[in-house]
Amino acid sequence: AAGHRCAAMSGASQRVAVLGSGAFAAAMAAHCGRRGHKVKMFVRGRMGATEDAKLVKAINTGRSIPKIVRQVGAHTLPDSVSATVDSGEALDRADLILHCVAVQGSYQYLEGLAGELRGFQGPFVSCSKGLHAVKTLPLYGATMVDVIHQATAGAVAKEQLCVLTGPSFARGMLQNDHTAVIAASEGGVAARTTRDCLVSDTFRVDVSDDVVGAAYGGAFKNVLGVCSGLLEYASANTKAAITCEVWRELVKLAGACGASMDTLMGPAGLGDVLLSVSDKAGSSRNVTFGQRLAEGDQNVALGKGLAHIERAIDENNHGSVEGIIGELPVVEGFFTIRTLSQLGKQKEVEVPTLHMLSDVVSRTITVHEMVDKFFAVQ
Repeated sequence: AAGHRCAAMSGASQRVAVLGSGAFAAAMAAHCGRRGHKVKMFVRGRMGATEDAKLVKAINTGRSIPKIVRQVGAHTLPDSVSATVDSGEALDRADLILHCVAVQGSYQYLEGLAGELRGFQGPFVSCSKGLHAVKTLPLYGATMVDVIHQATAGAVAKEQLCVLTGPSFARGMLQNDHTAVIAASEGGVAARTTRDCLVSDTFRVDVSDDVVGAAYGGAFKNVLGVCSGLLEYASANTKAAITCEVWRELVKLAGACGASMDTLMGPAGLGDVLLSVSDKAGSSRNVTFGQRLAEGDQNVALGKGLAHIERAIDENNHGSVEGIIGELPVVEGFFTIRTLSQLGKQKEVEVPTLHMLSDVVSRTITVHEMVDKFFAVQ
């Protein structure tokens, strides 16, 4: 069973468990492999045991993950990276755990691992950006720190939990682009240990104890990404005006939840947002989703897709959420926008533009109607 602490030595080789097999899981696994760590990816997808076994074989023999090639391009995983369908094998003697599973599927995913996580003492690092949006489960609107702690029935203590976030597209990380992120944990101990395990010549890791700010800052990039995509075909003036106002409202809401302005103006907030809104290579699912939604004012199929998403949320059926919008996996921005809109009402924070954005993704108004409403407010 997992039970070691990360040695907190930047030069030491560690055992790293990566939960997930998507693009960002591959990016983190590749980085850790280049860093000299022994990496084990735990593969458990929605397609069943046969497909999981095929994926494990592709990683272990082909050094690649075929399902993400369209998103991130051709890539080669280091030899120190391997995969397994056995959670016990993946977690065995792990010094560091990287959670790279979509937010909306994380609660159930982690419930099944709670027993095996008991005794684990190292940092448990959440690389998933977004807020829990499934109303039929507890913790609606919660950050990943609370989701992980409660889904594992306290097996992972809050002081072990670390939020890793910042401008870091998977495609760039797989190409070993220079990347800067922030690691935040309660008290900062887990964040410093995480930094020591991950930092390299091309990977900068700042440390913070502002877990709330890091979690909300990471979630905000989902919102601004969708907003940017929605306004892709608007004028530059219009796009800048609305995007700026959404950002201002998000910062105000995060402040009401206890986030530090300093955190939101760093890699965890503004940095992540700048990366998403400047995407021209199709690396951001949220931007692509926004673009398709804007084009879908007359697109009946897209409207039906969104109806299926809403039904899947209500029925707690995560499997049917993934892949609904064209060939996109889970688009966290769809969930984050609606959840933050509700949070604004609960906190009694005025976020009228965010509410409009929520109405657009919920298909109650069009993008053009949102623009008209925004400029009608004086």
